[in-house]
Amino acid sequence: MLEPLVSALMVTRGSITNVENAINFFQKQTWTNKELCVVTANSDNEYLIRDRLDKADISFCFKKVSSDLSLGNLRNISMSIANGEYACTWDDDDFYGQDRLKVMMQGLLNNESAAAFLRRIILFDPARKKIALSSIRPWENTMVVRRSCAPIYPDLHSGEDTAFVNFLLKHHKIIGINAPGQYAYQKTFSNTVSESHFEALFKESSKVIQGADCKEYFLRLPCFRGWNESWC
Repeated sequence: MLEPLVSALMVTRGSITNVENAINFFQKQTWTNKELCVVTANSDNEYLIRDRLDKADISFCFKKVSSDLSLGNLRNISMSIANGEYACTWDDDDFYGQDRLKVMMQGLLNNESAAAFLRRIILFDPARKKIALSSIRPWENTMVVRRSCAPIYPDLHSGEDTAFVNFLLKHHKIIGINAPGQYAYQKTFSNTVSESHFEALFKESSKVIQGADCKEYFLRLPCFRGWNESWC
């Protein structure tokens, strides 16, 4: 039986390092029927991004858009250029285990759900060499959804994904997947959420690893496999 096509939706500010990392994680996914849909408002790096996509052995869509659009509208554009029956969020500054799509799609299909989310994820603060196992909830940035059930993102610069998820929770059957090692949410200097919000996520976490134990924990997680280990 042919796997359904999954479109990974990536809105990027144009960091070539982030784009290359995101492509690398995408290439390694064990779910084979997939495409990467990239939207950017960065005109300076438009051709560099397209060059990286052309050189990668993947199916992709690419669109350059106006720089004055909100994040919600950028996500809507990424959804509109997708070809898949299913779509997932693919933020370019986060980390993905190679089975991220596979375990979520299998859970979604086996339970005949409209959407799937990871119940827990890994929180990652490279500057402070700190890793945490998050609290339990539907994590917006891990969304996989049947596109026919997907609402329109609101015209917001942040919080757009929360409104999207709340609609799905109210109107459709969703499933939570227990595979936290397949996704790491990275704290950077360019997160759309505030630093205080990210710190609150760490405080709510059930397990925080820092110091001497951090490297061992880091090396065990699928989402970091093959990434530069020098930080720890």
